[in-house]
Amino acid sequence: ATGYMGRSGALNPKIFRSASGEYELFVDPTDREGSGPANYRYTYKGEVLWSKQLPFTLLEAHPIESGRVAGFAHTEKYDAASKDTEYSFIVVLLDRDGSVLHEEQRVRDIFPLDAPPYPLVRSILLDEPHNRFVACIDGGMPKSDQWLVFDLSTGALIGTIAPTDQ
Repeated sequence: ATGYMGRSGALNPKIFRSASGEYELFVDPTDREGSGPANYRYTYKGEVLWSKQLPFTLLEAHPIESGRVAGFAHTEKYDAASKDTEYSFIVVLLDRDGSVLHEEQRVRDIFPLDAPPYPLVRSILLDEPHNRFVACIDGGMPKSDQWLVFDLSTGALIGTIAPTDQ
């Protein structure tokens, strides 16, 4: 069964590598579902560049040859006062020093029966020659998917494409 985070099973620690293998990002979730913070260690040729906890768990991450990291997380935030849970996704670009260059957060508010909340990020596509990356968004309904296009230098959202229109 798929959980509310859009994936099934427990989330284990994982290493994400750049295409050259020189950069490695180790992600160690603090929550077995991946909805909370994670501990990170980022290395270049085996040397630790930074190690810290960030308030989200990257489910997919792409270290690139500039040292930056593009990735996404699905979050879950419970408000005890209202007894409501807010689900969202985050697309993030981290700098070589671990600082967040850009964070794009969107609420996930469509709840189909026996499915995770939508929209959710399915994958990240890198396009380093054109200095961009794309977050492939599953809208949860027919013709609701989107591709969010981000600049790899700044992380800024530079466009939205509806792939069903192509």
